[in-house]
Amino acid sequence: MMDPESIELQPVEKYNTSYLRKDELGRGKFGVVFQIEDKSTGNIMAAKHIKIRKEEHKKRVKEEIGILQNLSNPHVIKFVEAFENNRELILVMEYLDGGELFERVATEDFNLTESDCCLFIRQLCRGVDYLHSKQIVHLDLKPENVVCTHKDSNSLKIIDFGLAKKMLPEEKFKMMGGTPEFVAPEVVNYEFIDLSTDMWSVGVICYILLSGYSPFMGETDSETFSNISSVTYDFDEPEFDDISTNAKDFIRRLLLKNPKNRMTAKMCLDDPWLLEKDIGSNVLKTDNLRKFLARRRWQRCGQAIRAMKRMSGLMLKRQSSLSLSRAGSNDSLCSTPPLSRSNSREGSPLLERKHKPEENDVSSESQDQGVPGMNQGAPGSCRDRAPRLNLLESRLREELSLETLVFRKQDIDEKNEIKKKEDPEKLRN
Repeated sequence: MMDPESIELQPVEKYNTSYLRKDELGRGKFGVVFQIEDKSTGNIMAAKHIKIRKEEHKKRVKEEIGILQNLSNPHVIKFVEAFENNRELILVMEYLDGGELFERVATEDFNLTESDCCLFIRQLCRGVDYLHSKQIVHLDLKPENVVCTHKDSNSLKIIDFGLAKKMLPEEKFKMMGGTPEFVAPEVVNYEFIDLSTDMWSVGVICYILLSGYSPFMGETDSETFSNISSVTYDFDEPEFDDISTNAKDFIRRLLLKNPKNRMTAKMCLDDPWLLEKDIGSNVLKTDNLRKFLARRRWQRCGQAIRAMKRMSGLMLKRQSSLSLSRAGSNDSLCSTPPLSRSNSREGSPLLERKHKPEENDVSSESQDQGVPGMNQGAPGSCRDRAPRLNLLESRLREELSLETLVFRKQDIDEKNEIKKKEDPEKLRN
């Protein structure tokens, strides 16, 4: 792979003269994504503005650019060009307005069948096969990084190469990163990774697409990692009753602890299931898939809120050590548990069987309802006092709407429609 230091980018001044900035598509931990227009051609593209605070971060983004600029495949996002100055890097990419795959198929007017799932997973495997043919391992395959090219198209592309690596023949490396629900056992156990690490993630994506359940999710990240390390999952839920044996076998051949035993992407393309042999014809229920998406949105919202809490804590520290002491005392007593998978038992077959709600089981119902609203509890209780950081969280939940945390134009265009379908209790809070 090209040395990041040798990658020369164009000055930001040229970006400003070549492109017209239009809508903001979303923002994340390191930057903002804008819809832009090429002034000379009128073509619409997306620009990812990344703030650079450390030299190591700049090097990592340049590694991503070095990978992207050598890729050309119908199922991989197209890189256009990049710019830099002392403060930021700007990546110009093709504009994909179809939204996330799971968001598309979970709509009430989409009748999802096993054949559709075969179509989508087949495209994903083609994209992964292309990457692996170039010895590139993605390392962050998850539903958010599989998107539709257009609103009315079933064509898919893989995006977000922030963790991707070029695998050199003589090189071995380990890594700790990715999204807990989708990482492979070798990542959890900090063992050497290779191209087959991506194939585990393909198996998890396929499992969720067919059932709406996340196969390894636990109440905590530690429990999730334990389930992954021991490969603890099953097909015992009713949602799999109408799923073909070939589909389950396809998943089994990917969710194997030993990476050498997993199917390669090329092998997947010749698998009987992806060739649509003896598959089911029933329309699949997508209720669980909608719950899965709602939980993922709240997790991303929770991450942003916790980041803002850390920032607000620094501000309070600068203002007054006395104020910090009070805020820390109240926060330690009154704050709600972090927004994580432990606050939602929906979305995991293991958890739903482990925690079957009963009439007086307040641990599942009240805890889930307590996540959106910070001011719950009896009058005079600790929650009722509402310390400043909790009030900040309430405002952030209004300002950081779920749509602004997703880098997809569709989520902004359909904002009102999404709000109608969400849980009204959550929206009020």
